[in-house]
Amino acid sequence: PREPFWEINATASAWFRDQLWGSERGAAAREYLTSRALTRETAEAWELGYAPRELGLLRAHLANLGWDDERLMQAGLLVKREEEEEPRPRFRDRLMFAILDASSRHVGFGGRLLGAGDPKYLNSAESEVFHKGQTLYGLHLARSAMRREERAILVEGYVDVVRMAVAGIEPVVAPLGTSLTEGQAELLRRNAK
Repeated sequence: PREPFWEINATASAWFRDQLWGSERGAAAREYLTSRALTRETAEAWELGYAPRELGLLRAHLANLGWDDERLMQAGLLVKREEEEEPRPRFRDRLMFAILDASSRHVGFGGRLLGAGDPKYLNSAESEVFHKGQTLYGLHLARSAMRREERAILVEGYVDVVRMAVAGIEPVVAPLGTSLTEGQAELLRRNAK
């Protein structure tokens, strides 16, 4: 029953990457990556993307692939406020970080706002596959190094994980902008001394 959510998130991740590199809309996100000394190669390896400001693009793309609004809302990609008739994308004008679980399945996203506003970082809503307090960013790539080195390095955020990995420090993860939870500590304990 969780497989469709992994599939929707993987498809959305590919679409966000296309928006970052294949569209003029992604220019501000590309500039941000350059300002943080992150190359295209690094961004692609970490599945970074861009969620455009325009309301209907992601919804239309996923609808063309057969996913209805209800499933997209359950996956946390669309939200619908009481006063609005139509659902809208949860992430708009954000640099997108794909969040994968320890088994490399797409479970959610973190989005960094590129302009003014709040919140600066926004994670996917809790869903069938995404539980923020039970997930560590980068664990799917850091796991074997954590076991090999018998240690884990915990950093604050997404970019910190990516930059340390680029620098050759592999056993590094981040707690998705939350205080470290018991569930995240348990993930660390299972993978490193």
